[in-house]
Amino acid sequence: MTERTDYLTAAKAALEAHYPMAVCAFVAGSVIRGTATEKSDIDITVILPPEHEDVHRFSTIHEGWPIEFFVQNEKANQYFMNKDRNRGMAVMMDMMMNGKALPEENATTKRIRTEAKKLLELGPPKLTADEIDDRRYFITDLLDDLDPSRPKLEIIGIAAR
Repeated sequence: MTERTDYLTAAKAALEAHYPMAVCAFVAGSVIRGTATEKSDIDITVILPPEHEDVHRFSTIHEGWPIEFFVQNEKANQYFMNKDRNRGMAVMMDMMMNGKALPEENATTKRIRTEAKKLLELGPPKLTADEIDDRRYFITDLLDDLDPSRPKLEIIGIAAR
């Protein structure tokens, strides 16, 4: 890995430089899991005060690290966690549960972690009979397309779907 500041120092400095008004933040992703590579970025979910309604993403480079900010207030964070739950993907919940709190653990980070844990324990909503039938049809249709006479890239694309 190229020489750069350690991820936590860079994350703290970037948060202070770009979002000093943050109530809290969560550093997540490969840097937390210990699987970062030279091309890895630092994912930071920033929780701003409730009156902040400009939910957005922002990318920058700070102290040698590409950084991706997910900027929102607590209400928007709740929305995104529920959206992920409904899709059956625990991306935001995982970031909240396993992320490193910045600048430190506080009442807001604890409340968000508790909500993320609750949603994870609920699991995704139960599929309706129609949703199950639709997925079976989709899978069967893709399996029918897995014909060895197709070009290799098509087969890889079909398998990936």
